[in-house]
Amino acid sequence: MRKEIILNGGWIFHKGDIAEPISKDKGFIYCQSKTERKLSGPAAYNYPDRPDQYFGGMINPEKWQWVDLPHDYVVYQDNDENENCALGYLHYDNAWYRKHFYMPEDSENKRVLLRFDGIAGKSTVYLNGCLMYHNFSRYNTFEIDISDYVYYGKENIIAVYVNTEDFEGWWYQGGG
Repeated sequence: MRKEIILNGGWIFHKGDIAEPISKDKGFIYCQSKTERKLSGPAAYNYPDRPDQYFGGMINPEKWQWVDLPHDYVVYQDNDENENCALGYLHYDNAWYRKHFYMPEDSENKRVLLRFDGIAGKSTVYLNGCLMYHNFSRYNTFEIDISDYVYYGKENIIAVYVNTEDFEGWWYQGGG
């Protein structure tokens, strides 16, 4: 029997790119490896993303905020006459979204799909620090089979990077 869990509520959002720290005791190529990228930056499982979260004796310096989906972060700004008129005189920034969720243990031997009805921008989806999918269009629905990567009975974290640098049309396209 098919069971659907809606994950639209309780996402954590950050507008703009976030610099990932580079280790000073490892070589550059090692730091670019797949396993090393899982350990730091906003795609990482243990990244401190909550707006009120303390780490190292201080509040997270990044500007994260709580949002529900669908969410268009581009429209929440004043028009700028220096921006493209066809795109609504709005500046398009890249962004990060993160979602914490639990998968019930009774789902362990079942197929688990993560479905996105659309992400306004080129997107990269991570689950628990693992790169899962690149999507190159704003206008398509896609599914990711996460059965082998999801933690059952433990917290999971979806991280989505939204890149709005390229446009598919001449109209306002939004972001998020």
